[in-house]
Amino acid sequence: MARASVPRICIVGESEGVGKSLLVAGLLLALRKRGLSVSCAILGTALQQAAVYSHLIRRYVRCLDVEMIGYQGVLDAVGQISSGSDIVILDGSKGIFDGGGQDHTVPTTDLLCIQKDEFPAILVFNVDYLTPSILARVYGFASFPDGPPFDAILFNRLRSVPDLSMQKRFQQLLYDTGAPECVGYVPNVTLSGEFPRSDDCQGVNRVAVPIQFLSMVSQAVESFLDIDKILECAAAAKDFEFQPIDPLVKRGRARLAVAHDGCFSVSFQDNLDLLRLAGAEIVSFSPLADSSIPTGVGGVYLPGGCIAGYAEILERNTDLADSLRSFVGDGGVLFSEGAGTALLARTFRPEGSDRAYKGFGILPIDVVQDLPSFSFVQFCVTQSCILGDEGMEFNALAPSDWKLIPNSANELKAEYVLGWKTHTGFAGREGLSVTGQSCSTFNFIHFGSNPFIVKNLLSAITTHQESVQKRSKSSGESLAAHKH
Repeated sequence: MARASVPRICIVGESEGVGKSLLVAGLLLALRKRGLSVSCAILGTALQQAAVYSHLIRRYVRCLDVEMIGYQGVLDAVGQISSGSDIVILDGSKGIFDGGGQDHTVPTTDLLCIQKDEFPAILVFNVDYLTPSILARVYGFASFPDGPPFDAILFNRLRSVPDLSMQKRFQQLLYDTGAPECVGYVPNVTLSGEFPRSDDCQGVNRVAVPIQFLSMVSQAVESFLDIDKILECAAAAKDFEFQPIDPLVKRGRARLAVAHDGCFSVSFQDNLDLLRLAGAEIVSFSPLADSSIPTGVGGVYLPGGCIAGYAEILERNTDLADSLRSFVGDGGVLFSEGAGTALLARTFRPEGSDRAYKGFGILPIDVVQDLPSFSFVQFCVTQSCILGDEGMEFNALAPSDWKLIPNSANELKAEYVLGWKTHTGFAGREGLSVTGQSCSTFNFIHFGSNPFIVKNLLSAITTHQESVQKRSKSSGESLAAHKH
């Protein structure tokens, strides 16, 4: 076990929709401007929000879902992202007393109550004006039975920002009621853009947030938040123990090409971070711009994404399709999920499109996108594959938006290697494999739900890489002998 000693703070809201995530984005930018190395995690499965935060801090952003990885897994993840950071920012889920149940998120109140000294918290209130009734709301949260403590409060979306004298008077009133101090009075700002919602997945693409939008958010945070006080709160976080990840392979022995661009950016970034910590070398490429996959890799990872706006560009990228087909035919490791799997089909038709587009043709299926319906799924390996041996179990988020067109796979020349389970047993087949080295799913598997997934993938990637290197060496020796 290791100890997490990095300052950390959790930003939580009195309810959903108080602008908490916008404040987190602005805070991340403000801290980066101060030269701090910042890590971030989200309580829940807000995949597009995680992608935006990742762009801001240049680090993978974990999604902490207790039903995916268990409560200890949440703490381990926070400890793991602390390494090399000056501060960790946690974006709480929904309202402070919400979450859990069908939402499959860590109720923020659970985390703060059980780990109250390890996770200082700032509670965000959405208010129009500072009035005495606000004191009653603050006092209600502060004195709620069995509720979590919070170390500071923040008022957001004020119609007018109080002057310094009024702020001092209001702070005294807060002190008299036993409430913590306020670290910010943020006005309502009209923004030229939209920030991803917590349930955005592969529909509308909100990851490409305009620079002007982020600039306005950052300016508001820097102007109206007391960042020094926030850092003081974060520094008060107590150490806790967590399970680190030891490297399984030496750097360079397992090179993994990961699709990452304006289209393909939706995934559990936890997966990539876990692979990185275990020794994988992550090499990015763009299905929109690149004509081939990176050279010298042993595996390719195609994540989900918002494919509708890029369908014609992807259809025309036949060079990349040829490169990937050649790689798979040579025994290369291929893992895909969501829209990444749709791209591998013979044809794919995005939601709202009037026609189907030609895919890469690696999977002998035709698929169509529908409106999402999120659920939590437990998977089981039904046939040994690159993820693990038969019987291995793990968890996934199922958006249920990409589906096979009926009868498109009547003569399916691929194997189903996964099955999903309910409390009554198996509910269906999933996870197509066209070779022994591939697995493609329309769902989002969380590798943290079973650590053997990372180990098995790294083993498969390393094996293929070493095989290619041996063949290359042998070919070179044969050529040299022939010349002599």
